[in-house]
Amino acid sequence: MLDISTWDIVALANKLLMYISGAFALGGLSIALMASKPLSFRRYLLRYAGVSAVVLSVSATMSFFIQVGAYADNGLSGLWDPDFTAILWDSPIGHQALTRSLSGLLFLLGTGLCWRETAASFTASSVRFRNITLAGALLFYGYSFHQTGHTVDLPNIAVLLIAVHVIAISWWLGSLYPLWRSCHMLEQTSLHALMTRFGQLAAWAVGLLMFSGG
Repeated sequence: MLDISTWDIVALANKLLMYISGAFALGGLSIALMASKPLSFRRYLLRYAGVSAVVLSVSATMSFFIQVGAYADNGLSGLWDPDFTAILWDSPIGHQALTRSLSGLLFLLGTGLCWRETAASFTASSVRFRNITLAGALLFYGYSFHQTGHTVDLPNIAVLLIAVHVIAISWWLGSLYPLWRSCHMLEQTSLHALMTRFGQLAAWAVGLLMFSGG
């Protein structure tokens, strides 16, 4: 019979929270960028994405300490065990936690830059910086799924396909709630424009999923 410890349950719950918050941050930002008007709706989505980005970064950090606690097997005090902290920090577990935490922080920074665009005039250079920030967030987030498990030894092309697959699925799932909210917060013309644009991007996402093995 499978022996499931308390640490296993906590790790699983935290992992689900991490995946969900990553999808919410990505989907919320995406729909916010597609629906620039009305301003109230865009800011609602940016708050949603910002909170999700914080949860992603915190849960990614907690995933590391949960693993430390599981290895130490000494109750809650084991979360801060210095020996296992040092060992795991210099392992794929630590590297993945760092990469995923950084992706959450970059999503949060990108959210802040998008919010700034709603409150003041912006230039081409500020938009470029925002796009670079969000591209970095996507890169870190997608790459983090390669750092542990059976994907570690895969060739670079396989790593790229995994990243594309994860990002496409996260984007689609994370967009569902913002799209549902748009049906209640947007007037018909804006809603139609948003749904049309999302449908066009979704067609590309399906193509990417098929290309990457989905």
